[in-house]
This record gives sequence, structure tokens and C-alpha cells, in this order.
Amino acid sequence: MSSIPESGEINLLSYWDRELLCKFANTAFFRLLNKVPEDVLGTSIKSCLGISYEQHEPYITGVLDGISQSYSSEIHLESGDRHRVEASYYPDVENGRVLGFFAHIIKLTDGASQQLHQYKRIYEIADYLKAEILSEFPSIPHLAERYFLSVSKLMRDFKRVFQTSPYLYYRQQQMEFAQRYLTETGCSKKQISLMLGFSNPANFAVCYKRYLSGLAADRVVRMVRNGVDEQHRIMVNQLPFAVAMVDLEMNYLLVSGQFYADFNFSSQALTGRSLFDFFPGTDAALEAFRAGFVEHGIAFFVRNPIFYVAVGSLELKCLFKVWSVESGKPGGLMIYGLHNFEHPR
Repeated sequence: MSSIPESGEINLLSYWDRELLCKFANTAFFRLLNKVPEDVLGTSIKSCLGISYEQHEPYITGVLDGISQSYSSEIHLESGDRHRVEASYYPDVENGRVLGFFAHIIKLTDGASQQLHQYKRIYEIADYLKAEILSEFPSIPHLAERYFLSVSKLMRDFKRVFQTSPYLYYRQQQMEFAQRYLTETGCSKKQISLMLGFSNPANFAVCYKRYLSGLAADRVVRMVRNGVDEQHRIMVNQLPFAVAMVDLEMNYLLVSGQFYADFNFSSQALTGRSLFDFFPGTDAALEAFRAGFVEHGIAFFVRNPIFYVAVGSLELKCLFKVWSVESGKPGGLMIYGLHNFEHPR
């Protein structure tokens, strides 16, 4: 998954089932198409993308095969408008079957397009690494020389775009290939380990096990997210103030743009990360925060619903409220960041 910096972007969120019918989209998506929800929900992705569908079809096919996709392209609308976009697709997998996929499409403004051009070589490096998964990992100095970048700039920018190092990205591509190849061909893990250049099959086994564990963790997160109903999604996406949604393990599920801005998280992708690792406050305050949760669970926040935190020169009042799934059971917490309040002294 890539993450171009957020300034100058419009984020379009949607979900498509296996028949490529739209089941959910945010307001920005409807606004881009200049249509009301009733005209989009239940319609096919082909009708939404129009003549540009063929450009996106290989990536849609890929995500329906269970492989996440990230790419740059254009969307051509019925109105004749053309928009430069950065698209990411994430498969919705249950019991080994792909039910559909989540789409995160970033409509780039002029400023964001310039940023995309700025990282053009990083995307070229990523494509090169994908093509080299059956060969030995190219060294970082080799990549820097090949793409006319310093080692420090290569490492910094690659981390900024893909949230990982070139080597771990390369290894991730190898494991995705291995999973697909093992499923389709039925070959042994020893055979695939040799194909991928592992000198010791045991090393491959360790890497592959770690990869599958990561997929299992992602499935758990998706299961929790599926309990987040459409009203919650729309509310968090559209509210003009700081609000975030976390699950019962205190991992971020949804985060509003104002939350990112108020808490200075503009360069951090919070979804899936722990509240305790990404929340303002002193180390001592956060440790007390964590200890209270460990001892009392979500009830700690029911009894202590208000916290005051300093972010630079700004002081925010944080209000914690429990949200519930359809069954009525607690699903996690809503966190509201409020300005202009009376601080009790």
C-alpha cells in the first residue's frame, strides 16, 4: 500500500462485491460522479468508470484474486472530465473466498500530482523489485545508482510512500507470489523456496509463516471493521471536527481528516495501529492510560470519559464514548477532540 502525503488530495472510499456492484461509497465519491447515492449504489463499476474501465480492469481482476493493488491512473467521467488518481484496492476475504474489495481512490489536485511526480522513481523502484522476486534482492546501493538517487533519499522516500523498506517490500512481493503459486500449482514449499532463491527452505518457512500470520491479523481487523455500519463510516468521514473510531483492542478503525490535523498526524497512517502508540501526551500519562485499560478494559473509559491533552501550543479536550455493533454489544470507542472548552482548574 502506498501513501502519498495527504495535502491536496480528495479521498474517495467505496466497497464493491464480487459481482462488481457498489455496496458503499462516501460523499466525496458521489460528488465526483455528480450523482446521488441512489444512482450509484447497486450499479456496476463498469458503468461508474465508463470508457476508462479497461485501464483499471487488470487491477480489479488482481484484487478479486486476493492480491492488494496500488497504481496510478486516470478516471474519465460521463461529463468528459478527466481526473488523475492514485488507487488502492484491498480484498475482503472470508474463509479463503474473496467476497469483494475495498477501494481507496485519491483524486489528485495539481499539488498532489506534483507530489506523485516527485515520487515517480520510487514507484519505478517498486515495479523493478516486483519484477526481481525470482532473483536475489538488488542491493540498496545498486538501486540508488540505477535510479540516480542517494541511498538516504531512496530509503526515506520509499518509507514515506510504502511505509516499509525496499527489502521488506521485496520480501512481501515474494510471499504474495508464493501463496498464489502454492495454491495454483500444488508444488511443495521446498520447491518454491528454491525458486525464490532461499538457500535454506527453513528460512522460507519462517518468512512464509510470518506472512500468513500477518494475513490472519488483517482478517481479524476486517471482521471488526465489518461490524462498523455505514452510518458510522459516513459520520466519521463527513464530520468537520476531530473524531476517531477504535475497536475493543484500541486499534484505530476510522479517522476523520480533522483528527489527523488537530493531533498532528498528517504524515501517519493510523488505521490498524494502536491508540496507545499514536496518541498525544507524556510517556507517563500514556502509561497510566494503558494501565487503566489493561486492568479494567473498556469500562476504564466509561468511568473516565474525559482527558485533556496538549498538542504543541493547543490544548484539546478528548471525550471517549462507547459505540455498539448491531447486536448492541460494545464495538469500541469513539474519540472526539474538542476546542474552546472550560478546563477545570
